[in-house]
Amino acid sequence: MNQFEGSHARMAMGIEVLWKPILWYVKESYPNGRGFLRDGIKIQGKEGQNKKLHKWQQDLDWYIYYIEKLTKPNDTVLDLFCGSGTVCVAAKMLNRQFIGIDISHEYCEIARNRLKEAKSKKELETQSTTNILK
Repeated sequence: MNQFEGSHARMAMGIEVLWKPILWYVKESYPNGRGFLRDGIKIQGKEGQNKKLHKWQQDLDWYIYYIEKLTKPNDTVLDLFCGSGTVCVAAKMLNRQFIGIDISHEYCEIARNRLKEAKSKKELETQSTTNILK
């Protein structure tokens, strides 16, 4: 995770987070030939810095990278503390099944609304191509 650019509340306190823990459970082994899994990735988005939807909101890019590397289309992704639903949105974009759980009804509603607006990567690519052709 690369958060060298921008500002974060943690940075004001002198704390720079360069990793996040994830739990990954599978029935079979990680297939050979899928490439390396990096623990340091470049984050393009600013959602994790803005925190408009949730105080612990994370960047979509981080989840897209790991979900795409660790799962196959139609696999199920579980987020036990889904907050504003970033993991679920990334899973939907990548055509994965997802289960999001949160104790807050308010944040579950925010996540539902985000999921209604979320589009798959294929839809975004088609939309982008259509815009270019116009």
